[in-house]
Amino acid sequence: MPDSLVFFFALILIVGLVALLSFSRFRPLNDPKTIARLSKKPFGPLLAAQVADRLATGNSMRYSHKDYCGQGLLYRDGCYVIAEFADGEPFAAAVGTWTDKDSFVAFLASQSDFSCSGTDSTSTLFHTTEPHYVNNQRISGKRLQEFASGA
Repeated sequence: MPDSLVFFFALILIVGLVALLSFSRFRPLNDPKTIARLSKKPFGPLLAAQVADRLATGNSMRYSHKDYCGQGLLYRDGCYVIAEFADGEPFAAAVGTWTDKDSFVAFLASQSDFSCSGTDSTSTLFHTTEPHYVNNQRISGKRLQEFASGA
């Protein structure tokens, strides 16, 4: 076999192996191994209070793009609200509403990446059986920290 043909097949083999290894590390957001790695550490009262303060100034924590945007937070009509968003706007009844800061902070402080992912069957507010919504653009510690810092 000519050297150029051997080189060509070796190159194809290498590219295929790299692609296989790359894609094997990618797991869907609702994959059991991905869910198992979600933090169960509560967000805590400090971060929750910082988020509440930022919400009260009129800022909202939401993704804003076409179609389903996941869950986010806003302050509307004197209430702290967790809502589902689509096209950057709330599209359904609120997931949860609190009329006072202290109760909202207490609730948010006790949540975690895992409880907000939709997988935790003990989390009546967040639990879902719809695979598309599990861990898909949900509230997380990382999103809360970025929001609280103004990022």
